[in-house]
Amino acid sequence: MKDLIRKRWFAFLMGILIAITGLLLFGLILYCNGYRIVYPEQFETSWDAVSGFAAWFGVAVSIASVGASLAAVWAAIQVPKKIAKKQDAISLFEKRFDCYNTIQNLLVCASQLEGSKTNKDVQVAFRMYFGQPEDIVKNESGSVFALQLKQKQPIIVSGAFLFSEYNVEMLQKIIDTGVSLIMRVATNKANTPSLPLSAKAAELKKEYCQLCKDFEEKYIESMEKELELNKIK
Repeated sequence: MKDLIRKRWFAFLMGILIAITGLLLFGLILYCNGYRIVYPEQFETSWDAVSGFAAWFGVAVSIASVGASLAAVWAAIQVPKKIAKKQDAISLFEKRFDCYNTIQNLLVCASQLEGSKTNKDVQVAFRMYFGQPEDIVKNESGSVFALQLKQKQPIIVSGAFLFSEYNVEMLQKIIDTGVSLIMRVATNKANTPSLPLSAKAAELKKEYCQLCKDFEEKYIESMEKELELNKIK
């Protein structure tokens, strides 16, 4: 209940002001139509009290009017602010999504690498997420895909200016580890792609996957929340 009031305090305030204004207007309508507070005949009418009540009633109406005016001014200020906030989020969405999509490629590639046992397995994983679809079946040099992965760094760095919770250093380390892994499994001879990963390649693969897992657990959820335009208040 407290959270609801804290989030919707303006709506509650407006409701209270409208209710008070409505009651006061209702009382004023009754007063203008001749309705009066009367007393039994044995009581003497105190015209001073009646005048005092009328005076306080007028003051209450004035306060309610001022409150309603202030509420209207506040609403007039808040609406443009909300519109501007949403427009800013929309204008940033494309850049945020580009950065988020690049990071997701890194993470999904890591999930595929988990079961990789040969040089070819690693090559195919990186070609799938950082090359073109037709590159998967080509025998391209590993340096080509290492370069393509390295070229993602400007997009990665831009995320520091786009998301409130972000870690550029961790992402750069993921890219550097991925580049080192690609170069380690790059092969020139026709029979070497099917060979098992070397000890160093296996170590790099493990490090890459763990870094991706750590980043996903710490930052992806908050990044996804900032991408949700329909939840902007």
